[in-house]
Formats: sequence, structure tokens, C-alpha cells
Amino acid sequence: MIKGKANQENGRELVILGISQENVTRLKEGKPIMVHGTEIKIPVDIMIYYGATDQDLVKQMRPAMETDTKIHRSSVPEHKD
Repeated sequence: MIKGKANQENGRELVILGISQENVTRLKEGKPIMVHGTEIKIPVDIMIYYGATDQDLVKQMRPAMETDTKIHRSSVPEHKD
């Protein structure tokens, strides 16, 4: 996995995460990826999960969440060149 942080022209910081095929394989095996914020100097840690469906994702993520955690589902917009 490649991790980084950049400053954008609009003044906002951007976190950049790149995953390899090996990372994808591990995610599909139910092994989430932990990104420690201290590695890229951000104040939060990030967990990355994989699931074939939203329901699969929630099932995997639920043990790591507090009971009052709100889950937000967002659709990924189609990339247009």
C-alpha cells in the first residue's frame, strides 16, 4: 500500500491511498487494512474493508464500531474522462 498526504490548490489537504493486488486479495479474505494516521501525519486512523455488497461491508465493519456509530452509504460517481 502507498500512503501520502498532499496540499491542494484550494487549501484543503488530500489523503492519497493506493492499494496493490496483494492488498485486494487480503481484503477479499476478510483482512481489513489499517492506516495509522501518524504515518502520514493526520489526526485519525483509517480502516479499509472490502465486501461484495453493502450488507457484507456492514457485517464486517460492525464489530469495530461503537453501538451508536452511524453508517453512511454513498454511491461512487462514475468517472468521466
